Amino acid sequence: MFYEGYQLDRYIAENEREYQEMLEENRRKNEDYLYFTSVQYLDKIAKQNFNKRNPGEEVIVISDEPLPGDEVDFQLLMWIIEKGLILRSGWICFSHKFFS
Repeated sequence: MFYEGYQLDRYIAENEREYQEMLEENRRKNEDYLYFTSVQYLDKIAKQNFNKRNPGEEVIVISDEPLPGDEVDFQLLMWIIEKGLILRSGWICFSHKFFS
């Protein structure tokens, strides 16, 4: 009788642990769904993959090969990197409102 109660307690504890893991996994999947269906994410993908830009935004292309006569503004480049505005290699999107 005592051993059966012990086994039952272990079975209940294991099921409770699995249930909590499923709840956490479900929570993460729900957060992922909300993120991947958000307007912000869709806007980001449109910018990265389809070169979309919103009104008031400008796109700056940084090339490995500088054009003749071009000078690099390292202070602006460092500001862009610090703000995390690089969307993918070679593309940077920002709005003038960052400079306001």
